[in-house]
Amino acid sequence: MPDIQETKGDTPTDQKPPELLTQEEAAAYLRVSRTTFWRIIKAGAIKTYRIPGSDRLRFKREDLLEPVNPTDDLTSEKDTEE
Repeated sequence: MPDIQETKGDTPTDQKPPELLTQEEAAAYLRVSRTTFWRIIKAGAIKTYRIPGSDRLRFKREDLLEPVNPTDDLTSEKDTEE
């Protein structure tokens, strides 16, 4: 049987998995209220992830580093009614 040598960094399993944050952690990281963060999510400005077997949302820290487009409509429906 041939010897198998480990090489570091050559396989995807050697990479550190992305850090996933809860909604509360992500809102705190961005320094916004949970309500504001929920509006950002609903506007589709931040990519969301679900853990298999769970209905709770998670967020990659690296996705939170991308700026939110200030032209995105982040107001609630009540704010837009005239």
